[in-house]
Amino acid sequence: MILSAGTTEELETQKTELNKKVEGMKKDIGDMELTLQKAEQDKQSKDNQIKTLNDEMARQDEAIGEWRQRAWGQRAGHRGLPRGWRVEAVGPG
Repeated sequence: MILSAGTTEELETQKTELNKKVEGMKKDIGDMELTLQKAEQDKQSKDNQIKTLNDEMARQDEAIGEWRQRAWGQRAGHRGLPRGWRVEAVGPG
């Protein structure tokens, strides 16, 4: 909108239109800020989930490593598997 010299009434009309546009833009900015805030919260939540899953995978990797170490130690010492465990041969056919 181009402001032009005119009557007081025309200027008031232009002012009113500009104020409406400004208010609309303020509402849009508020909506965008709210959307951004929700996105940041969602990202933080996802980051926390990823950290929790990574921690769990690390614990499981450690447990597997310990189990393998015990299993290989027992194998070297011919102690066999822990009580109640069975090994079944798997072969072709």
